[in-house]
Amino acid sequence: NRSKIPEVLSKQRPNYGKNRTSKYTKMVLDKLAERKDLCENSNNTESCKTITKTGEYDVWAQGSKKFYFFMDFELLMMAHEEEVVKLNLMQRINSKLPYSVDVSSSLNVENMIEGNDESSEDDVESEETKEKAIQTKEHRKKTKAERNKEKRKMEKIKEEEQRKTQKNFMKEFEKLPEIIKTVENECAEHEKKMIERTKLAEEPEGNLFRERMISYEERNIIEPRVLV
Repeated sequence: NRSKIPEVLSKQRPNYGKNRTSKYTKMVLDKLAERKDLCENSNNTESCKTITKTGEYDVWAQGSKKFYFFMDFELLMMAHEEEVVKLNLMQRINSKLPYSVDVSSSLNVENMIEGNDESSEDDVESEETKEKAIQTKEHRKKTKAERNKEKRKMEKIKEEEQRKTQKNFMKEFEKLPEIIKTVENECAEHEKKMIERTKLAEEPEGNLFRERMISYEERNIIEPRVLV
């Protein structure tokens, strides 16, 4: 029961040729062979069509459900893992490379004039000679006298750093009594402020009842009365 959709619009299963010899293709072909064996032994024709799909297109009738197997998910996971491994390898290789080559720069170099090419080659040669000279100086073996001088310099630098640290420590140690006094004064001021706040909260100013009665008399809510 083929669909009425033309072959151009429908998707056909890929044809696994004999030229592919990778491990992944071999595993896929083995899994397909196992599915065919299951279909031959089973009685349900519809499930077999969903498994094999050989000679038919991936178009399903109305109301029918696409039936997936656990092997399909395994194959997808395997392909995803292979892609992740490849991407990690490419990232490691790119990180180890000294510089990245731009395609635009390479094209511009090819389209340059011969005279400019010669001048650029001369510049490159001069830069290479300078780099080689620097490398020879760096990799040249040092004598015992030079090593001893370097050791003395390092020892002097360390001694100066130790002296500076000791001086700073002594200055801070001398300032300790002043720091203690300032801290004590701040603590005393803080305690005084806290005591004043508690007193104000406990002893409110004025008499609320008297003030309310005066406000009522002023607004003619209550008749004013003279105190006896």
